[in-house]
Amino acid sequence: MERHELTDRQFRQVCAHLPPSKPHTGRPAKDHRLVVTGIRCILRTGAPGPDLPDRFGS
Repeated sequence: MERHELTDRQFRQVCAHLPPSKPHTGRPAKDHRLVVTGIRCILRTGAPGPDLPDRFGS
């Protein structure tokens, strides 16, 4: 686990407020944990989205 990533307990609390990973219609969502971690990275560093590390994907 990276230094600033959510713990399992913290992620369970956040996950309760996210939409389903596999909705009834449309395409499946990206991994919620990866998306939340990417958003937190942007907020923490102030970096624009394209400057995120490659591990966060597009």
